[in-house]
Amino acid sequence: MMNTKISRRALLQGVGASVLLPMLESFGATALKAPPKRLIFLNFGYGPSKSWYPTEAGKNFKLPEAMKPLEDLRDSFSVISNLTNLKSSNYGSHWGSTTFLTGADVRRTPGRIFHNSISCDQVAAEHLGKDTRFSSLSLTAPNHSVEGAGIGRSLAWDANGNPIQGTSDHVALYHQLFGDGGMPLDQRRHLLNRKRSILDAVHSDAKSISGFVSKGDKDKIEEYFDVVRDIELRLKREEQWIEKPKPKAIITEPEKTLGGTQGVEMMFDLMCAALRTDSTRVISYRMPTSCLFSEFEEETGDSAVGAHSMTHYGPKTSNAYKQLIWRDQK
Repeated sequence: MMNTKISRRALLQGVGASVLLPMLESFGATALKAPPKRLIFLNFGYGPSKSWYPTEAGKNFKLPEAMKPLEDLRDSFSVISNLTNLKSSNYGSHWGSTTFLTGADVRRTPGRIFHNSISCDQVAAEHLGKDTRFSSLSLTAPNHSVEGAGIGRSLAWDANGNPIQGTSDHVALYHQLFGDGGMPLDQRRHLLNRKRSILDAVHSDAKSISGFVSKGDKDKIEEYFDVVRDIELRLKREEQWIEKPKPKAIITEPEKTLGGTQGVEMMFDLMCAALRTDSTRVISYRMPTSCLFSEFEEETGDSAVGAHSMTHYGPKTSNAYKQLIWRDQK
């Protein structure tokens, strides 16, 4: 706010025009603060491609069959086409989730079989996550629920192209957002210092052997150091926020980590809670696949609804597919 003093004479002289002027900072007015920008990235590793992509451009495009459940929301979203990563698709038909947020050619580096790049959620987090407790949240499903969608521990990859571990436990995420375990501040400080001491010791041990290994092993050790540096940054951020209490919970603590559709719904509830409390402004969620299709199989009694068949061969292979679309439209 400006510190310029306004004299009584200047104030009285301006009264006649005040109804025509906006509220000014010099008179003590505070400008309305724009709401922070937020980003959520969702990825479902399987799907019926031909029935999903629109064939028309423009605002009034016809919704394809798989998008018809979104009819009531069509004014709230845009469909962006021609984003297929042809480079990575040449190396595996199931790698869509791996490069979903990176767009990288994972074979671009000579001598390296696989080399991803930073994901766009982490780029956004560098700018949008400066003032929040968590620069970003990387969420995922249990490993057995995302097979076939590409390697990676979540959708997020760090600046060196290393995978970022995702959170799949609903209870753990709840406590990450709202809980401190009833632990006093001094005890939390002691635990944080212990983590840093362990990290320093491990870093020192790895550095001591770096001069006695082959070039290939040195590359592996350097990748390891990248991970260590990332942990150091997270510990530093934790130190900055350790004295600031977490927000009061606005959602009931999950009794357990759920699976299938209930698990997705609970994760969405936790994501909304994280945004409403401004705990973070950037979230990525690698959604489960196989467990959802298993639910559909049980519901319809049609085993042909499996993820692989539906994705590669289309809905004609499954009568259950039409039943599922009809159910969602209801």
